[in-house]
Amino acid sequence: SSLNSIWHLEIANGYIPRPLVFASAFFSAITRSLVESPFEYMKVMRQTDLKWNFKDVYRGFHIQTLRTTSMLLWIFIPYDVIKTKTNYMSTLPGQWFCTTIICCWCYTISWPLETLKNMSQGGIPYIGSTYSDKIKHLGGFRGLFRGSIVGILGGGFRNGMAMLTMANWQKFATYLGLREEKK
Repeated sequence: SSLNSIWHLEIANGYIPRPLVFASAFFSAITRSLVESPFEYMKVMRQTDLKWNFKDVYRGFHIQTLRTTSMLLWIFIPYDVIKTKTNYMSTLPGQWFCTTIICCWCYTISWPLETLKNMSQGGIPYIGSTYSDKIKHLGGFRGLFRGSIVGILGGGFRNGMAMLTMANWQKFATYLGLREEKK
């Protein structure tokens, strides 16, 4: 069966995530970046009061894909281990707490990439600038964390709520007979 495939192989008794978790994070990140990049680019350009051009909607795509891969890996990995190795996800408050903490953690790790993504999309300090130019423009490494507290808390809360909603909707969909129960 597919559950016996290499994708579901438990490593170190399940404390190292299954290969499926890594593959899901990478595939999801690429897909999300393809869809999200034009919207993020237009958002950044409008926030910085700069003109946007349709031909540039994928500016910063590489750093956005790196940021999104980082975020999703740091969400999927602890989520998988917590879900399979603990009972913290057995209650609604436990699910909310775990998913929100996981999402805050991943935003904390990924925030410098978020800042670099926004700068790349906005062409700041200039289009084609290197990452060292961007960091210099921010006044050094600490500048990569501008706006991070609000971003981390907001990202953690909204993504934690989204994960909680998704997981419980799947349970409800199973209850309604819209999907098969996992055996």
